[in-house]
Amino acid sequence: MNVNANRLELLRAVRQAASVAPNASPLEVLKGILLKAESNGHLYLATTNLEVAIRIGLPCVSESEDAVVVNARLLVGMLERLGGESVMLSRNDSSLQLTVKSENAFYQIPILGGDCFPQIEMPFPEDTIPVKGLPKMVKRIAFAVDKTNNEKPMLRCVNLMFTKDGLKAAGSDGHCVATAKGDANSTGDIAMMVPAASLGTLARISSDKDEFRVGTTGKSIVFMKKDLFFSARILDGEYIDTDKLIARLTNRFTVLADMEELRDTLYSTVSIDPDGTLMLGFDGNLLYTRCDSEYAKAVNSMSVIPLTGTPKGEYWYRSRQLMECLRVTEGMTTIGVAQNGLLTVSTENSYYFQSPVRAPATVRKTPDPAPKAA
Repeated sequence: MNVNANRLELLRAVRQAASVAPNASPLEVLKGILLKAESNGHLYLATTNLEVAIRIGLPCVSESEDAVVVNARLLVGMLERLGGESVMLSRNDSSLQLTVKSENAFYQIPILGGDCFPQIEMPFPEDTIPVKGLPKMVKRIAFAVDKTNNEKPMLRCVNLMFTKDGLKAAGSDGHCVATAKGDANSTGDIAMMVPAASLGTLARISSDKDEFRVGTTGKSIVFMKKDLFFSARILDGEYIDTDKLIARLTNRFTVLADMEELRDTLYSTVSIDPDGTLMLGFDGNLLYTRCDSEYAKAVNSMSVIPLTGTPKGEYWYRSRQLMECLRVTEGMTTIGVAQNGLLTVSTENSYYFQSPVRAPATVRKTPDPAPKAA
C-alpha cells in the first residue's frame, strides 16, 4: 500500500466510520477500519459492528491495490495529531505494520490483513428506490422509541413503510406513538423494522439534501449514494398497525397553537422538573400549564385558537416525552385531547399521541430547621 490523501478529508471519513466500530469486541477485526486502496484513485473505508455497516469513499493517489484493517480509535488519534495538508499511508509488501506519515512526523501501527474483514452485502441497483430527507424524518420519530428496551425489541425500532403514497415511519415506546411522512417519491409495498439507533447513526453522517438509493438484501436495508454506503440490520416480526390505531382516535376538542410559543411556555414550566409530569389545562382560547416538583411549583399560560369541540379540562402527561416531541415539531400545530385523555399533536407531515398519567400528589417539602446552637 502506498496512498496519499488529503488529511482533513481522511480524518472526517475516519471519524464517521469509527462511530460504528465498537470499542470493545471479542473480535479484533470489528474494532478496526478496513482501508482498501484501488488503482482507480479511490480509498474506501469500511466498519461494522454486525448490526450496522458503513463504507465511505474518497479520492486519493494510489500506486497499487491493497487492503488492511487498522484499529479505528488509534487511526482517529493519529490523524488528529498529525499536521500538514496531506497524509501518506504505506506498508512494504505483506508487512503487518502500517506507516501513517504527514510532514516530518509519522506513526507505525500493527494491522490485520484486509481479507479477514466481514463482507458487506449490496442490493441489485435495479431493485432500489430513491429517498431524500432521511435525517429530518428520523428526528421526528427516534425520540419516541425506547432504545434501551431489550425485552421488547420492537420498541427499539422504527417501522419504515414504503407505500404507494411514499415513505412513512412510525415509532413507539409503549406510552406514546409518533408517525411522520417522508419522501413522497419513495413508493413501494414493503415495511420493515430497523433499530432507531442505526437510523440515528445514518442521520448524523448525512444531510437532508442527500439522495440515497435504498434496497434490501433480505436481512439488511441498504442506503447508497456516490461515496457512502450504509447498511442496517432488519428485525424480524410485524409492527403495530399505527394507521389503524390513529384512525380509532376521536378528539373531544382541538386547538391551534404556534409551536415556538408553545415550546417556550412549556419549557419555562417543566424547567423545575424535566423528568416529572406536566399539566395541560384548557379553557376556551386559553392553554395553561403547571409542573410540581418536590420544592417548587411552576405555572404559565398562552393563547390558542379553538378549532373543534369545547376546550375544557386538566390533563397530566410525561414531561420528557412531550418536550422531545415539541423539539422536532415546527409551525402551526393542532393540539387535541381524545378519549381517556390521550394527547394528540399533529402537523401536515407528522402525528403524535401520548397516554395521560395520574395527577401527582406532591407536597412541597419544608426545609429542615437549622440546628440549635450549643
